Amino acid sequence: MSDKVINGNLIHYTLFDGTEMSAIMQNGQIVKACPKEFEKDCVSIWNHEQRQIQKRRRAKSFNDANTVYLRTNLNRTTDADILEFLDNLSMPKAKYIKQLIREDMKRYN
Repeated sequence: MSDKVINGNLIHYTLFDGTEMSAIMQNGQIVKACPKEFEKDCVSIWNHEQRQIQKRRRAKSFNDANTVYLRTNLNRTTDADILEFLDNLSMPKAKYIKQLIREDMKRYN
């Protein structure tokens, strides 16, 4: 019995010297091959890699649809006090900045 392969096909073949091999094919090309006795490890590694790729694609898709990037520059010399303060925060910088903006919004609206 062969394991299920995510985003590819598992094939078996024999080399000229009689060694039985397993390979994962994707888009008609062999992307990973190993001796048949290591097939389970090969499939496990491949599936883990594919899950990570799919996870990054989903995150990118979500970010592209739902986030806006605002860039700001701080001068190392004139804004050194701000940079030091932000570096010493116990919370993420973005969270702190959003919190400050929301407090200002409540105060002025």
